[in-house]
Amino acid sequence: MAVKTDMSKAYDSEVLSGLCRNAQLDVSLQGLRVANKSPRVNHLLFADDTMFFCRTNPRSIETLKRIAKEYEEASEQCINKEKSAVTFSKRLPMI
Repeated sequence: MAVKTDMSKAYDSEVLSGLCRNAQLDVSLQGLRVANKSPRVNHLLFADDTMFFCRTNPRSIETLKRIAKEYEEASEQCINKEKSAVTFSKRLPMI
């Protein structure tokens, strides 16, 4: 699953990276590999946009929601939900 978020301002990317890194270390947000044996990627930062990559399971989704909430509270800025999007892999089964 990929989640593209649009932040109101491009502040505190270190805070967001730290939250994602901690979640990856405790295996609650694993990220995805782009090639065999490559490091896992769970987020990419572009100016005021962030792309999150995670598995589609309840633990990863809850962790991603928690990270977004903590980041909004710490930075005092909001994620623009109208400019954000969620994308799923074509291989994800429909239920």
